[in-house]
Amino acid sequence: MSTSSETRSLPRDANAQGQGTRSGDRGSMRLFAITTALGAFLLFLVQPLIGRFILPWFGSTPAVWAASMVVFQSLLLVGYGLAHSLARWLAPRGQSSWHVALALLVLLLLPIIPSAAWKPTADTEPMGRIALLLTVTIGLPFIVLAAGGPLLQRWFAHVHPGRSPYRLYALSNLGSMLALLGYPILVEPTLRLRAQAWGWSALYLVYLALLIVVVARVRRTSAPTPGPGEARSVALSPARVLLWAALAGCGSALLLASTNQMCQDVAVIPLLWIVPLALYLLSFVLCFERERWYARPYFFALLPATLIIACLILYIDVDLALGWQLAGYNAVLFVLCMLCHGELYRLRPPPARLTAFYLSIAAGGALGGMLVGIAAPVVLTGLWEFHASLLLCGVTLLLATRAGHEGGRAGPGRLSTWLLGLVALALTLLAHVRGLELTRDASDNTWSLERSDAQVIRERRGFYGLVQIREAGEPDSEYQQRRLLHGRIMHGMQYTHRDHSWRSTSYYGPYTGLGIALRLHPGRAFGGPLRVGAIGLGAGTVASYGKRGDWIRFYEINPDVIHFANEQFSFLADARSRGADVQTLLGDARLVLERQLVAEDLQGFDVLVVDAFSSDAIPIHLLTRECFELYNAHLAEDGIIAVNISNRHLDLRPVVRALAESVGMQAWMFETFDDDDTGVDAADWVLLTRNTAFLGFEDVLDAMTGTLHQEVEPILWTDDFSSVYALMLM
Repeated sequence: MSTSSETRSLPRDANAQGQGTRSGDRGSMRLFAITTALGAFLLFLVQPLIGRFILPWFGSTPAVWAASMVVFQSLLLVGYGLAHSLARWLAPRGQSSWHVALALLVLLLLPIIPSAAWKPTADTEPMGRIALLLTVTIGLPFIVLAAGGPLLQRWFAHVHPGRSPYRLYALSNLGSMLALLGYPILVEPTLRLRAQAWGWSALYLVYLALLIVVVARVRRTSAPTPGPGEARSVALSPARVLLWAALAGCGSALLLASTNQMCQDVAVIPLLWIVPLALYLLSFVLCFERERWYARPYFFALLPATLIIACLILYIDVDLALGWQLAGYNAVLFVLCMLCHGELYRLRPPPARLTAFYLSIAAGGALGGMLVGIAAPVVLTGLWEFHASLLLCGVTLLLATRAGHEGGRAGPGRLSTWLLGLVALALTLLAHVRGLELTRDASDNTWSLERSDAQVIRERRGFYGLVQIREAGEPDSEYQQRRLLHGRIMHGMQYTHRDHSWRSTSYYGPYTGLGIALRLHPGRAFGGPLRVGAIGLGAGTVASYGKRGDWIRFYEINPDVIHFANEQFSFLADARSRGADVQTLLGDARLVLERQLVAEDLQGFDVLVVDAFSSDAIPIHLLTRECFELYNAHLAEDGIIAVNISNRHLDLRPVVRALAESVGMQAWMFETFDDDDTGVDAADWVLLTRNTAFLGFEDVLDAMTGTLHQEVEPILWTDDFSSVYALMLM
């Protein structure tokens, strides 16, 4: 009886033990999942966070984010290289000991707040400065978190043999995506920058505690794992490794190129970095979480249409509505990333080669970023990297279809449509190089492909973008024009004929808000000289108002703009010949004005012109409360701040109203329209002033089109809180 009872009890004990084992396994897997997700969350949260610190220091241009992304990708490569080296040469116990030691060393660098000593000066080379700043400030934390991803997957395979670790990679990308989406929605609107940095540091302590628990679990496990010799026994062909890197590089290059295209026409803000980067990561999540989520036939069927959509966006250019531009660029990016990353997953190796696989992905990502962020501005004379990235994706995917599993090749019909998309893209690139543009006839709504009426005679491309000089009109004719373009938008025009070269043209005509301020300021109206500051040089058109005794200072961050303003236009030289004191100061205007304030060198501007847009992108750091307080400190008591808010996409009136109220000024709107006879373009200027004498002039009152204090609700931007998203919804 007792024997029978004991016999019956054994299965129950064994079952309980099995249940306990399964429960322990589930707990262990949750621990790995949470630690992996938190590490990825911190890794990608630090990118927009540190970007918000340094963007204002380097002019808030798209190149700053591109340069930062190159550094992030390079640090990711170092982290994956570290993980691969540890996995290749050490057993899990040794790997975990080294990794925890490095993770503890990071504590000495917290909080991750960059020192103000890194702010650049006029002669600073920005790319090198950004790379060094980021490496010193977040280099070690970034490398440790980057290495943690593949190591945790490697240890998961050690603790749970027979289970695929690749789902942890999908989970890590999900954590990264949540960090990116959470930053503009939750973190940026609610926490000041320094509080964000301290919050990140607190979360890192949580990650470190979880990592120590994971390491303890790894060190207790005696399950068999592939050793260094077994890992090396899984053969990898160089062609396969190169294909991994190429697929990863294509996605990375297209990500940066797409982001540059969007930022140059709106603003360099976390929102426009984050949405493309989140879609990029989402493609990793979908491809690596469930194999069936990468519906390969359907995505390949979408490829030709995607390439043709990209062609249309590039042809229509800035005339396409902002919403359609953003939707188009992001749709193209997502489809191509799904294809690149889906093919990566299809060609993945066994777990024994997991770290080599991730190292190849990181190497390809870093190379793609370098090609767009570093090589393109040096090698390409135009903004062709988006075109080139699309072509590279198409060709690489064509190669990927020839590799891998049986049945992976493209069929003849699919291949023909695919080639059609590539041909359309190649023709688009050729058309842009040859100066052809898609234009619409407003009378009958027909579209035609025509050569641009403006011929490029000079161009330079540097860290701050592409600057071109174009000539339009009949050569040597009375009304031939010379134009300066930064990005895709004109930033100044002058007639080449001496009889008309003196004219104040483009957005700076005599009856624009700026012209009103410079002509009718009481100091000028009663015959006296003016002290004028201009943030943004362009062609130097503001100097066309310069007279004897005037004192004019231009603040310009781009040395190429200064070069062309002096070489190709005569506004500056003509003002000097009339007796005006005209100088250009190289550097970000805010940093230069801050240094002047510290040196007690107050400028005493009668009129301060704020017109520092690059293409249509908004220089947010020049439109914050703290910056307007700086302007106010350099302004004469009866001075005027003239802000050019002309923009194809965003209404800046709520922001300028709030800024005016923050410094105790009234804000008045001056809207003017095109006048082809005088070369004046439509412009929207806001004049901020306390000068009652100026506001009492009849000509000023007649030119006003309204007061912002009655027309719009204020939206105040500060150095800690600024949201273009609110303006995009208006």
